[in-house]
Amino acid sequence: MSEIKSRSLGHFKDPIGKICVSPDGKHALVSSDQKLYIMNYVEKRTPVEIRSIFGCTDIFAYSPDGSHIVTAVSDEFNMILVELDDSRRKTKKQKPIDLLSGTITALAYSPNGKYIAASNNENEIGIWDIDAHDQVGDVCNEHKDTITSVSFSADSKYIASVSIDNTCIIWDFQTKEKLFTFSNTNFTSFAMSPDGKALAFGGDRKSVNLMTFNSLTKLDGNNLHILNRDPYYAKCLTFSPNGKLLAFAGDKDLIYIVKTESQELYKVIPTRNIHSFGFTKDSKSLITARSDEARIWYLELNDAEFLLDTVKKTKVKPYDILSMTFKTPSLNEKKTYDMVFQLDNSSITISLDNLKNVVTNPSNIKYPCKSHVPYTALNIRKNDFFNEPYLSIRTMGFTRDGLIHVDNIKQAINRYNTYYARGGGNPSTSNTKTPRKKRCPNRSTRDKKTGKCVDKSTKQVVDSVTKTKTMTITKTNNNGKNSVTKIAFSPIEYKRNFDHALVFSLEERSKIVKRVVSKQVLTLGNVVSADHCQSDLNYQVYAIKEISNKKKRNHSKGKRTRSLTANMNKKSLGRTKRNRDRSI
Repeated sequence: MSEIKSRSLGHFKDPIGKICVSPDGKHALVSSDQKLYIMNYVEKRTPVEIRSIFGCTDIFAYSPDGSHIVTAVSDEFNMILVELDDSRRKTKKQKPIDLLSGTITALAYSPNGKYIAASNNENEIGIWDIDAHDQVGDVCNEHKDTITSVSFSADSKYIASVSIDNTCIIWDFQTKEKLFTFSNTNFTSFAMSPDGKALAFGGDRKSVNLMTFNSLTKLDGNNLHILNRDPYYAKCLTFSPNGKLLAFAGDKDLIYIVKTESQELYKVIPTRNIHSFGFTKDSKSLITARSDEARIWYLELNDAEFLLDTVKKTKVKPYDILSMTFKTPSLNEKKTYDMVFQLDNSSITISLDNLKNVVTNPSNIKYPCKSHVPYTALNIRKNDFFNEPYLSIRTMGFTRDGLIHVDNIKQAINRYNTYYARGGGNPSTSNTKTPRKKRCPNRSTRDKKTGKCVDKSTKQVVDSVTKTKTMTITKTNNNGKNSVTKIAFSPIEYKRNFDHALVFSLEERSKIVKRVVSKQVLTLGNVVSADHCQSDLNYQVYAIKEISNKKKRNHSKGKRTRSLTANMNKKSLGRTKRNRDRSI
């Protein structure tokens, strides 16, 4: 089973209560310390607190289109319906829901977006008609103890309610008619599939059960599958939006994901203390919440574009290009490499000409707005922004967004031009002294006339890369045993052997830019769809640092760590302490 990649979506000061993934494919709702936060899991942005809601609980849900949020609160009205703006990160307006008294214990949004179901601590279940702004019929009070879960069927006609009285009731909420009752089962968790043809629940004897059927009203052709071989207390489980996967977690430090059709194990995620999770809209990722951290797990690596590493770091040789995964920098028509930029586990390549075009495009340049500018402003004056031009990193090719100061980009471009003018990336273009040739393979020597490597015994020309073998030099110690003293450098041992490209790393700064105005607005005036200081975008600011073509001193042996690049014998960056520590 292949390794599952993941990345952190951020840490919270207070413990996380619950996480709910939005159907819009970009956001997730997180509760922490009676507050709600909206998090963008596609781009790396600071979670936004919904400040207009007070006394929030860990009971909330998204509407099917992600435009509304319904949440339980500890207030005069125990539920609030929140409408979000187009960015899905700020509230537009909110309405109280006068449905049940007491404390809300569970709620759900219907798939057609017309109804909200909720239960309270008096073991009552009520249905709220959103358009009519009124309750649908009478409440249902069939359960004898606290209700822990309510769910709608796929056609929004039926309700499944679960209680700690060891019963699960499926009923028609319009007529309050009970269709089926499952009893004598300790329901530790419960979920209904999006297509309405399966139920999943944690039950007695620490079992995880999957019930499939043709119709919920008749439960015809039903089959009960026990998914776990070993005892497993499933405290939370959920179906993927396409209904093909089921994830469950509990008393073990593992999350199991199975295929609902074949009941085969699909993925296993090793993680601790998970108490809430949800699938993303495309069913290809899982977002989890534990005590203080939210994290996204990519079930299909090929769909995580920024995880296609080009440059990998290592503690032993942090500045070497060790291997290329999925893609390899290749020479362009100018016989040079394009520029390589790395951000965390993501990397992009961009040609010098394309980067210059990106920088000169006024719509890509952003200026930080000052705090006194109103959110409704359309005409931006000179004293409304700071004269600090930034470039959006998304325009360079990254999947997430952030800002880099334009001066940093220009310095990287100058470094690139200087490097290739000296022949650093291509020996054939060097206008300095002729570089030292690569060593010949073992048991071969360089012919003085042709300059090629020739085998000493066969006198045939030897390829300096493909025919190289490792040579071990040994000597005999006082005990008469052979000991290895040196292993000759052999380029074939490494996955790549090339004149490397320049690699720049994007490193986070402590600065966050909340609102920006586009240069296009400042030059052309009121531009539709451009930035006008109207939204809190919370851009992370990055600085550029060159991480390639450097050498690190090995203080333990007093020697320098040799670069693994084929051009390592050249005199370039890394010969002086000033250049070694150089950061753009």
